[in-house]
Amino acid sequence: MKQQKFDIIIISVLYLSIALNFYYTGINRYTELSSFPLIVNIIPFVASFLELIRIIFWKGKRKWSYVGKPWIYIFIMYMFSFVWGYLNGITHIYSNVFVFVICIPIAWLYFSLVLQNNHFLISFLIKINFWLLIYWSVFSIIFLFSYASFTGSGLSQINSGYYSLLSYPICMLDKSKFKRIIATLLMVAVVLLTMKRGGIMALIFGISLYFIFSDRFFIKKLLLGILFLGSFSLAVIVVNDVSNGALFESFRFVNDDQEEARVGIFKSVWDNSRSSSIPNLFLGHGHKAVTENHIASDMAAHNDYLEFLYDYGLVGLFLLLLYQFRLYKVTKMSRKYNIAFFPTIFAFSCIFALSSVSVLYSFQYFMLLIPFWNIMNERTKKSTWPYVNTYN
Repeated sequence: MKQQKFDIIIISVLYLSIALNFYYTGINRYTELSSFPLIVNIIPFVASFLELIRIIFWKGKRKWSYVGKPWIYIFIMYMFSFVWGYLNGITHIYSNVFVFVICIPIAWLYFSLVLQNNHFLISFLIKINFWLLIYWSVFSIIFLFSYASFTGSGLSQINSGYYSLLSYPICMLDKSKFKRIIATLLMVAVVLLTMKRGGIMALIFGISLYFIFSDRFFIKKLLLGILFLGSFSLAVIVVNDVSNGALFESFRFVNDDQEEARVGIFKSVWDNSRSSSIPNLFLGHGHKAVTENHIASDMAAHNDYLEFLYDYGLVGLFLLLLYQFRLYKVTKMSRKYNIAFFPTIFAFSCIFALSSVSVLYSFQYFMLLIPFWNIMNERTKKSTWPYVNTYN
Protein backbone atom coordinates (compact mmCIF):
# COMPACT_ATOMS: atom_id res chain seq x y z
CA MET A 1 0.00 0.00 0.00
CA LYS A 2 2.83 2.43 0.87
CA GLN A 3 4.54 1.61 -2.42
CA GLN A 4 1.36 2.35 -4.38
CA LYS A 5 0.98 5.71 -2.64
CA PHE A 6 4.60 6.53 -3.43
CA ASP A 7 4.03 5.56 -7.07
CA ILE A 8 1.00 7.85 -7.25
CA ILE A 9 3.13 10.71 -5.93
CA ILE A 10 5.86 9.98 -8.49
CA ILE A 11 3.41 9.78 -11.39
CA SER A 12 1.60 12.93 -10.23
CA VAL A 13 4.88 14.88 -10.10
CA LEU A 14 5.86 13.55 -13.53
CA TYR A 15 2.57 14.57 -15.15
CA LEU A 16 2.66 17.92 -13.36
CA SER A 17 6.01 18.59 -15.02
CA ILE A 18 4.55 17.67 -18.43
CA ALA A 19 1.48 19.86 -17.80
CA LEU A 20 3.66 22.85 -16.92
CA ASN A 21 5.93 22.15 -19.87
CA PHE A 22 2.85 22.11 -22.13
CA TYR A 23 2.40 25.87 -21.87
CA TYR A 24 6.03 26.77 -22.57
CA THR A 25 6.83 24.29 -25.35
CA GLY A 26 3.34 23.41 -26.54
CA ILE A 27 1.76 26.85 -26.75
CA ASN A 28 4.78 29.18 -26.70
CA ARG A 29 7.22 26.89 -28.51
CA TYR A 30 9.85 29.60 -29.04
CA THR A 31 10.08 30.64 -25.39
CA GLU A 32 13.70 30.59 -24.22
CA LEU A 33 14.50 28.09 -21.49
CA SER A 34 16.10 30.83 -19.44
CA SER A 35 12.72 32.56 -19.20
CA PHE A 36 10.96 29.47 -17.83
CA PRO A 37 9.96 29.71 -14.16
CA LEU A 38 12.51 27.78 -12.11
CA ILE A 39 9.90 25.21 -11.05
CA VAL A 40 9.28 24.22 -14.70
CA ASN A 41 12.96 23.33 -15.15
CA ILE A 42 13.31 21.58 -11.79
CA ILE A 43 10.17 19.40 -11.55
CA PRO A 44 11.21 16.88 -14.28
CA PHE A 45 14.37 16.14 -12.29
CA VAL A 46 12.40 15.87 -9.05
CA ALA A 47 10.26 13.22 -10.74
CA SER A 48 13.40 11.43 -12.00
CA PHE A 49 14.95 11.54 -8.52
CA LEU A 50 11.84 9.96 -7.02
CA GLU A 51 11.80 7.34 -9.79
CA LEU A 52 15.43 6.49 -9.06
CA ILE A 53 14.65 6.04 -5.36
CA ARG A 54 11.83 3.66 -6.29
CA ILE A 55 14.12 1.70 -8.62
CA ILE A 56 17.02 1.53 -6.14
CA PHE A 57 14.84 0.32 -3.29
CA TRP A 58 12.82 -2.04 -5.46
CA LYS A 59 11.81 -5.15 -3.53
CA GLY A 60 12.68 -8.32 -5.33
CA LYS A 61 14.54 -8.95 -8.56
CA ARG A 62 14.51 -6.12 -11.10
CA LYS A 63 13.15 -7.48 -14.38
CA TRP A 64 13.03 -4.71 -16.96
CA SER A 65 10.22 -4.94 -19.48
CA TYR A 66 10.87 -6.08 -23.04
CA VAL A 67 10.36 -2.53 -24.40
CA GLY A 68 12.15 -0.83 -21.52
CA LYS A 69 15.42 -2.75 -21.52
CA PRO A 70 16.96 -1.02 -24.60
CA TRP A 71 16.80 2.26 -22.70
CA ILE A 72 19.50 1.03 -20.34
CA TYR A 73 21.88 0.96 -23.28
CA ILE A 74 20.53 4.22 -24.73
CA PHE A 75 21.10 5.89 -21.36
CA ILE A 76 24.72 4.62 -21.31
CA MET A 77 25.13 5.87 -24.88
CA TYR A 78 23.85 9.32 -23.88
CA MET A 79 26.36 9.53 -21.00
CA PHE A 80 29.23 8.43 -23.23
CA SER A 81 28.18 10.96 -25.86
CA PHE A 82 28.73 13.84 -23.43
CA VAL A 83 32.42 12.94 -23.16
CA TRP A 84 32.77 12.03 -26.83
CA GLY A 85 31.07 15.25 -27.88
CA TYR A 86 33.43 17.30 -25.72
CA LEU A 87 36.39 15.64 -27.42
CA ASN A 88 34.81 16.59 -30.76
CA GLY A 89 34.42 20.24 -29.75
CA ILE A 90 30.79 20.17 -28.57
CA THR A 91 31.19 22.25 -25.41
CA HIS A 92 27.83 24.05 -25.29
CA ILE A 93 25.19 21.87 -23.62
CA TYR A 94 21.62 23.20 -23.54
CA SER A 95 19.76 22.75 -20.27
CA ASN A 96 16.85 20.97 -22.00
CA VAL A 97 19.32 18.29 -23.19
CA PHE A 98 19.42 16.92 -19.65
CA VAL A 99 15.66 16.38 -19.72
CA PHE A 100 15.79 13.88 -22.56
CA VAL A 101 19.15 12.26 -21.72
CA ILE A 102 18.29 11.73 -18.03
CA CYS A 103 14.54 12.05 -17.42
CA ILE A 104 13.27 10.06 -20.41
CA PRO A 105 15.49 6.94 -19.95
CA ILE A 106 14.81 6.88 -16.19
CA ALA A 107 11.07 7.15 -16.84
CA TRP A 108 11.30 4.17 -19.19
CA LEU A 109 13.08 2.08 -16.56
CA TYR A 110 10.67 3.17 -13.82
CA PHE A 111 7.50 2.30 -15.74
CA SER A 112 9.02 -0.94 -17.03
CA LEU A 113 9.25 -2.07 -13.40
CA VAL A 114 6.17 -0.67 -11.65
CA LEU A 115 3.58 -1.52 -14.32
CA GLN A 116 4.33 -5.23 -14.26
CA ASN A 117 1.14 -6.90 -13.01
CA ASN A 118 -0.03 -3.64 -11.41
CA HIS A 119 -3.73 -3.19 -12.27
CA PHE A 120 -4.18 -0.29 -9.87
CA LEU A 121 -1.50 1.92 -11.43
CA ILE A 122 -2.61 1.04 -14.96
CA SER A 123 -6.15 2.17 -14.13
CA PHE A 124 -4.81 5.36 -12.53
CA LEU A 125 -2.71 6.17 -15.61
CA ILE A 126 -5.64 5.67 -17.97
CA LYS A 127 -7.79 8.06 -15.93
CA ILE A 128 -5.17 10.78 -15.53
CA ASN A 129 -4.32 10.70 -19.26
CA PHE A 130 -7.98 11.13 -20.22
CA TRP A 131 -8.33 14.28 -18.13
CA LEU A 132 -4.99 15.58 -19.36
CA LEU A 133 -6.07 15.04 -22.97
CA ILE A 134 -9.13 17.17 -22.25
CA TYR A 135 -6.85 19.82 -20.73
CA TRP A 136 -4.42 19.80 -23.69
CA SER A 137 -7.25 19.93 -26.22
CA VAL A 138 -9.58 22.48 -24.66
CA PHE A 139 -6.73 24.83 -23.76
CA SER A 140 -5.32 24.55 -27.29
CA ILE A 141 -8.67 25.25 -28.97
CA ILE A 142 -9.35 28.24 -26.72
CA PHE A 143 -5.86 29.59 -27.40
CA LEU A 144 -6.13 29.12 -31.15
CA PHE A 145 -9.42 30.97 -31.48
CA SER A 146 -8.70 33.61 -28.84
CA TYR A 147 -5.06 34.56 -29.28
CA ALA A 148 -3.46 32.99 -32.36
CA SER A 149 -3.97 34.59 -35.74
CA PHE A 150 -5.88 31.98 -37.71
CA THR A 151 -3.81 32.41 -40.87
CA GLY A 152 -1.28 29.62 -40.55
CA SER A 153 1.76 31.49 -39.24
CA GLY A 154 0.30 31.79 -35.76
CA LEU A 155 -1.51 28.50 -35.82
CA SER A 156 0.85 25.96 -37.28
CA GLN A 157 3.76 26.99 -35.09
CA ILE A 158 2.49 25.53 -31.83
CA ASN A 159 3.16 21.98 -30.64
CA SER A 160 0.14 21.57 -28.37
CA GLY A 161 -1.44 19.08 -30.80
CA TYR A 162 1.32 16.59 -30.04
CA TYR A 163 0.29 16.43 -26.38
CA SER A 164 -3.26 15.40 -27.33
CA LEU A 165 -1.96 13.01 -30.00
CA LEU A 166 0.42 11.15 -27.67
CA SER A 167 -2.04 11.01 -24.75
CA TYR A 168 -4.64 9.46 -27.04
CA PRO A 169 -3.46 5.78 -27.24
CA ILE A 170 -3.61 5.19 -23.49
CA CYS A 171 -7.05 6.88 -23.35
CA MET A 172 -8.29 4.26 -25.83
CA LEU A 173 -7.65 1.59 -23.18
CA ASP A 174 -10.49 3.06 -21.12
CA LYS A 175 -13.51 0.77 -20.79
CA SER A 176 -15.92 3.68 -21.26
CA LYS A 177 -16.98 4.00 -24.89
CA PHE A 178 -18.18 7.55 -24.21
CA LYS A 179 -14.71 8.60 -23.01
CA ARG A 180 -13.08 6.98 -26.03
CA ILE A 181 -15.35 8.90 -28.40
CA ILE A 182 -14.70 12.21 -26.60
CA ALA A 183 -10.93 11.56 -26.65
CA THR A 184 -11.05 10.77 -30.39
CA LEU A 185 -13.02 13.88 -31.34
CA LEU A 186 -10.81 16.19 -29.29
CA MET A 187 -7.56 14.65 -30.53
CA VAL A 188 -8.54 14.86 -34.22
CA ALA A 189 -9.79 18.45 -33.82
CA VAL A 190 -6.59 19.68 -32.15
CA VAL A 191 -4.22 17.86 -34.51
CA LEU A 192 -5.97 19.38 -37.53
CA LEU A 193 -6.27 22.86 -36.01
CA THR A 194 -2.61 23.05 -35.01
CA MET A 195 -1.70 21.82 -38.51
CA LYS A 196 1.42 19.93 -37.46
CA ARG A 197 2.54 17.85 -40.42
CA GLY A 198 3.89 15.03 -38.28
CA GLY A 199 0.67 14.86 -36.26
CA ILE A 200 -1.51 14.68 -39.38
CA MET A 201 0.77 12.01 -40.87
CA ALA A 202 0.54 9.97 -37.67
CA LEU A 203 -3.23 10.30 -37.65
CA ILE A 204 -3.58 9.16 -41.26
CA PHE A 205 -1.05 6.31 -40.94
CA GLY A 206 -2.48 5.03 -37.67
CA ILE A 207 -6.09 4.81 -38.78
CA SER A 208 -5.23 3.59 -42.29
CA LEU A 209 -2.98 0.80 -41.00
CA TYR A 210 -5.64 -0.26 -38.53
CA PHE A 211 -8.22 -0.72 -41.30
CA ILE A 212 -5.69 -2.58 -43.45
CA PHE A 213 -4.45 -5.03 -40.80
CA SER A 214 -7.43 -5.43 -38.47
CA ASP A 215 -9.40 -8.67 -38.51
CA ARG A 216 -12.76 -7.02 -39.20
CA PHE A 217 -14.89 -8.40 -42.02
CA PHE A 218 -14.09 -6.89 -45.41
CA ILE A 219 -17.47 -5.20 -45.94
CA LYS A 220 -17.42 -3.69 -42.46
CA LYS A 221 -13.84 -2.48 -42.95
CA LEU A 222 -14.77 -0.98 -46.31
CA LEU A 223 -17.78 0.88 -44.94
CA LEU A 224 -15.86 2.16 -41.92
CA GLY A 225 -12.97 3.18 -44.17
CA ILE A 226 -15.28 5.15 -46.48
CA LEU A 227 -16.92 6.80 -43.46
CA PHE A 228 -13.55 7.78 -41.99
CA LEU A 229 -12.16 9.00 -45.31
CA GLY A 230 -15.23 11.12 -45.99
CA SER A 231 -15.36 12.61 -42.49
CA PHE A 232 -11.62 13.28 -42.36
CA SER A 233 -11.56 14.85 -45.82
CA LEU A 234 -14.43 17.15 -44.87
CA ALA A 235 -12.65 18.17 -41.65
CA VAL A 236 -9.42 18.89 -43.56
CA ILE A 237 -11.25 21.03 -46.12
CA VAL A 238 -13.03 22.99 -43.38
CA VAL A 239 -9.81 23.65 -41.44
CA ASN A 240 -7.94 24.63 -44.60
CA ASP A 241 -10.76 27.03 -45.56
CA VAL A 242 -10.95 28.61 -42.09
CA SER A 243 -7.15 29.05 -42.04
CA ASN A 244 -7.11 30.68 -45.48
CA GLY A 245 -5.29 27.77 -47.10
CA ALA A 246 -2.55 27.52 -44.45
CA LEU A 247 -3.06 23.77 -43.88
CA PHE A 248 -2.28 22.78 -47.48
CA GLU A 249 0.46 25.43 -47.63
CA SER A 250 2.28 23.86 -44.66
CA PHE A 251 2.79 20.63 -46.62
CA ARG A 252 4.12 22.54 -49.63
CA PHE A 253 7.05 23.77 -47.50
CA VAL A 254 8.33 20.20 -47.07
CA ASN A 255 10.26 20.38 -50.32
CA ASP A 256 10.40 24.15 -50.89
CA ASP A 257 13.54 26.23 -50.74
CA GLN A 258 12.58 27.54 -47.32
CA GLU A 259 14.59 27.73 -44.11
CA GLU A 260 12.59 24.82 -42.64
CA ALA A 261 12.23 22.77 -45.84
CA ARG A 262 12.63 19.21 -44.61
CA VAL A 263 14.14 17.63 -47.73
CA GLY A 264 17.06 20.08 -47.79
CA ILE A 265 17.73 19.51 -44.08
CA PHE A 266 17.64 15.72 -44.50
CA LYS A 267 20.08 15.86 -47.41
CA SER A 268 22.51 18.09 -45.53
CA VAL A 269 22.59 15.85 -42.44
CA TRP A 270 22.87 12.69 -44.53
CA ASP A 271 25.74 14.07 -46.63
CA ASN A 272 27.65 15.18 -43.53
CA SER A 273 27.11 11.79 -41.87
CA ARG A 274 28.46 9.93 -44.89
CA SER A 275 31.56 12.12 -45.05
CA SER A 276 32.38 11.63 -41.35
CA SER A 277 35.58 9.95 -40.21
CA ILE A 278 35.39 6.27 -39.24
CA PRO A 279 35.28 6.95 -35.45
CA ASN A 280 32.58 9.61 -35.91
CA LEU A 281 30.62 7.39 -38.27
CA PHE A 282 30.41 4.67 -35.59
CA LEU A 283 30.26 6.81 -32.43
CA GLY A 284 28.76 10.04 -33.75
CA HIS A 285 29.78 13.61 -33.00
CA GLY A 286 28.14 14.17 -29.59
CA HIS A 287 24.90 15.52 -28.16
CA LYS A 288 23.14 18.10 -30.36
CA ALA A 289 26.07 18.03 -32.81
CA VAL A 290 23.69 18.64 -35.74
CA THR A 291 22.76 21.98 -34.19
CA GLU A 292 26.16 22.90 -32.76
CA ASN A 293 28.01 22.12 -35.99
CA HIS A 294 25.44 24.14 -38.00
CA ILE A 295 24.66 21.19 -40.24
CA ALA A 296 21.06 22.30 -40.85
CA SER A 297 21.13 26.10 -40.43
CA ASP A 298 21.32 25.96 -36.63
CA MET A 299 18.31 23.64 -36.49
CA ALA A 300 17.82 20.01 -35.54
CA ALA A 301 17.71 17.34 -38.24
CA HIS A 302 13.91 17.06 -37.98
CA ASN A 303 14.38 13.32 -38.35
CA ASP A 304 15.31 11.10 -35.42
CA TYR A 305 17.04 8.50 -37.58
CA LEU A 306 19.35 11.09 -39.16
CA GLU A 307 19.78 12.91 -35.84
CA PHE A 308 20.85 9.70 -34.09
CA LEU A 309 23.13 8.77 -37.00
CA TYR A 310 25.01 12.09 -36.88
CA ASP A 311 24.95 12.66 -33.11
CA TYR A 312 25.43 9.08 -31.87
CA GLY A 313 26.72 7.27 -34.96
CA LEU A 314 25.80 3.82 -36.21
CA VAL A 315 25.79 2.56 -32.62
CA GLY A 316 23.11 5.06 -31.64
CA LEU A 317 21.05 4.39 -34.76
CA PHE A 318 21.21 0.64 -34.05
CA LEU A 319 19.91 1.17 -30.50
CA LEU A 320 17.09 3.39 -31.76
CA LEU A 321 16.05 0.77 -34.32
CA LEU A 322 16.36 -2.01 -31.72
CA TYR A 323 13.97 -0.17 -29.43
CA GLN A 324 11.52 0.54 -32.28
CA PHE A 325 11.71 -3.08 -33.42
CA ARG A 326 10.57 -4.13 -29.96
CA LEU A 327 7.63 -1.75 -30.25
CA TYR A 328 6.84 -3.44 -33.57
CA LYS A 329 6.92 -6.84 -31.83
CA VAL A 330 4.43 -5.62 -29.22
CA THR A 331 2.22 -4.25 -32.02
CA LYS A 332 2.42 -7.58 -33.85
CA MET A 333 1.43 -9.51 -30.72
CA SER A 334 -1.39 -7.05 -30.09
CA ARG A 335 -2.83 -7.87 -33.51
CA LYS A 336 -2.24 -11.61 -33.14
CA TYR A 337 -4.13 -11.84 -29.84
CA ASN A 338 -6.56 -8.99 -30.64
CA ILE A 339 -5.55 -6.98 -27.56
CA ALA A 340 -6.13 -3.23 -28.00
CA PHE A 341 -4.81 -3.38 -31.57
CA PHE A 342 -6.14 0.03 -32.63
CA PRO A 343 -4.38 2.14 -29.95
CA THR A 344 -1.21 0.05 -30.36
CA ILE A 345 -0.94 0.45 -34.15
CA PHE A 346 -1.85 4.11 -33.69
CA ALA A 347 0.93 4.63 -31.11
CA PHE A 348 3.41 2.84 -33.39
CA SER A 349 2.38 5.09 -36.27
CA CYS A 350 2.97 8.14 -34.05
CA ILE A 351 6.49 6.92 -33.27
CA PHE A 352 7.30 6.31 -36.93
CA ALA A 353 5.70 9.48 -38.33
CA LEU A 354 7.11 11.87 -35.73
CA SER A 355 10.54 10.23 -35.91
CA SER A 356 10.50 10.79 -39.68
CA VAL A 357 9.69 14.53 -39.68
CA SER A 358 10.64 15.66 -36.18
CA VAL A 359 12.97 14.95 -33.26
CA LEU A 360 10.45 13.17 -31.03
CA TYR A 361 12.97 12.04 -28.42
CA SER A 362 14.08 15.59 -27.68
CA PHE A 363 10.72 16.70 -26.28
CA GLN A 364 9.08 16.01 -22.96
CA TYR A 365 5.74 15.14 -24.56
CA PHE A 366 7.35 11.90 -25.76
CA MET A 367 7.08 10.73 -22.15
CA LEU A 368 3.29 10.50 -22.59
CA LEU A 369 3.81 7.32 -24.65
CA ILE A 370 6.07 5.57 -22.14
CA PRO A 371 3.33 4.21 -19.82
CA PHE A 372 1.25 3.06 -22.80
CA TRP A 373 4.00 0.88 -24.29
CA ASN A 374 4.77 -0.68 -20.93
CA ILE A 375 1.08 -1.41 -20.37
CA MET A 376 0.82 -3.08 -23.78
CA ASN A 377 4.02 -4.96 -23.10
CA GLU A 378 2.29 -6.42 -20.04
CA ARG A 379 -0.93 -7.23 -21.84
CA THR A 380 0.69 -9.02 -24.76
CA LYS A 381 3.10 -11.25 -22.86
CA LYS A 382 2.91 -14.88 -23.92
CA SER A 383 4.97 -17.96 -23.22
CA THR A 384 7.08 -17.34 -26.35
CA TRP A 385 8.11 -13.94 -25.00
CA PRO A 386 11.01 -13.15 -22.65
CA TYR A 387 8.77 -13.16 -19.58
CA VAL A 388 5.82 -15.25 -18.46
CA ASN A 389 2.32 -13.89 -19.08
CA THR A 390 0.81 -12.55 -15.85
CA TYR A 391 -1.60 -9.92 -17.14
CA ASN A 392 -4.31 -10.20 -19.75
